[in-house]
Amino acid sequence: MTSQNEEAVNHLLSQLAESSDDCWDIYEEVGRVVVAQLKERDWRALHAIAKAWMISAAAQGQLADTSPESPDHALAAARAQDADGQLCALIARVVFGANEIRH
Repeated sequence: MTSQNEEAVNHLLSQLAESSDDCWDIYEEVGRVVVAQLKERDWRALHAIAKAWMISAAAQGQLADTSPESPDHALAAARAQDADGQLCALIARVVFGANEIRH
C-alpha cells in the first residue's frame, strides 16, 4: 500500500470516528454484509431488527411531523430517541453479542 493510500485510509478512519455523514457508502456496504449473513444464519434476528427499524422510522417520522413549538414535541422526541436506542441496542446484541452500545 502506498503512503497516499495509507493517508486515504487514515482519513476514512478519522471520518468514521467522527460519525461523518461522508461515510454513508461504507455504512451501507457493512450493512449489506450484515444483512446477508443474518439472512443465512438468523432469520429471526433479522426479522426483529426489521421490526425495530420500522418502529424507529415511524417514531422519527412522527417527530419530523411535530412542530418544535407543539406541546407534543418533547414526547415525540423522547419516543424517537427511545426507539432509535432500542434499534441500536438490538443490532449490537445480534451482531456483537454486546449488552451496552455507544451510539
